Amino acid sequence: MSLDLSRQRVTVDRGGHQVRSIPVAVRSSSPAERLTVVSKSAERSVPAPAVGPGEQYDYRAQWVVELTSDDGAPVLLLAWPFKSPRDGQIEVPLSEYAQWLYQQLEIGDTITVHHG
Repeated sequence: MSLDLSRQRVTVDRGGHQVRSIPVAVRSSSPAERLTVVSKSAERSVPAPAVGPGEQYDYRAQWVVELTSDDGAPVLLLAWPFKSPRDGQIEVPLSEYAQWLYQQLEIGDTITVHHG
């Protein structure tokens, strides 16, 4: 599996053939070249974008895959319906795409990051 930051896509390959390419939203300045799956949650509470000054609330995200970059920084891959990419997240706009990626990944799997 690979993440292309310039194209904003996650691509899944099997046996040297592309199985699926999924659009994502990523805002990252990290030099990481590899992300490793450390945990998975079908549902998890994460901070949501503020709706007004000083307001904060949690969002029950689905299909959350917690990753760690080669420099130890945490990254979440998750279904995210908001149009505001956040640092440390790989946001999948459609829940069915996020679910499919969730089902493909196992703890210990790696995602290769291409910086474009």
